[in-house]
Amino acid sequence: MPADRVELAWASGLFEGEGCTASPGVANPGLQLGMTDEDTVRRFQRAVGIGVVEGPFGPYVGSPGRKPMWRWRANAFEDTQAVIALLWEGFGVRRRKQAVELMAYRKTRRPRARNGRGKRRAAWLSS
Repeated sequence: MPADRVELAWASGLFEGEGCTASPGVANPGLQLGMTDEDTVRRFQRAVGIGVVEGPFGPYVGSPGRKPMWRWRANAFEDTQAVIALLWEGFGVRRRKQAVELMAYRKTRRPRARNGRGKRRAAWLSS
């Protein structure tokens, strides 16, 4: 659980400028933040206390002079909801609207699970 309000304010501003709400229609909607500065991405993860850091990605062939990318993400419903709540005060109107739309979509989305053969099938949860 994050304890530092200054770090949360910093994380909120960083996400407002560099983060993204992965929209409905993608395979696993949630929150992401990507950049070339690994230390900044890891600081963000420590500030919110949720999600995973992945990378490096690239640089790829045909992209000379590019730096590797690092990505933080939170895709589980509870993680997405918690991060939005932690950063809400620092979000602008546009980011708040995106967060509300993402959570509304996540609440209505049917969960999916894998069966033993790697094929996806619907998995209904009781409310």
